[in-house]
Amino acid sequence: MRFLSLFLAVAPVAMASIEFTGPDPSSKLNLSAPITISWKEVGDEDANWPIFDLSWSGVMADGGGSFGYTIKENLTVSSGKYVWDPTNEIQSLQSAKNRLSEDKDFAFEGFQHGNGSSAGSSSTSEKFAVEGYELIGNVAEIATETLK
Repeated sequence: MRFLSLFLAVAPVAMASIEFTGPDPSSKLNLSAPITISWKEVGDEDANWPIFDLSWSGVMADGGGSFGYTIKENLTVSSGKYVWDPTNEIQSLQSAKNRLSEDKDFAFEGFQHGNGSSAGSSSTSEKFAVEGYELIGNVAEIATETLK
C-alpha cells in the first residue's frame, strides 16, 4: 500500500495543453490587418482546463526591453481559433519612441486553466517577425531624431 501511495504522489498528472497551429511562423505577422490565431489541444482530452487566456509578447529594437499584451481572456480551447485585430495594441505602441525588433522576437502565449482557477498550463507559439506600421514607434519623431 505504501508503494502505491508513493507512486501516486510522484506520478505525472495527466494534462492537456494547446499547440499553436497558426499563423505560419515562416511568414511575418502583418500588424496592419487582423490576424487569425489557431490552435489544437494536445495531451489528455479529459483535463479540467477547458479555457485559456491568449496574449502576445515581443521585444523592442535597440535594447528597448520587452512587452506583453493580453489579447483575450477565457477563450474556449475547443473553439480552435481567434481573429485578433491588433489595432489597440498598435495604438499603444505608436505612442512610444521605441521601435519593434526586426527579428523573430514575437510570440503568442496561452495559459490554459479551469473556470476560476489559477492552476493551469502555459504554451508558447513559435516566434515570428512582424511587419506593418513601419515597425511601430513614433515614426515622425524617430525620423526627426535621425536627421539631427
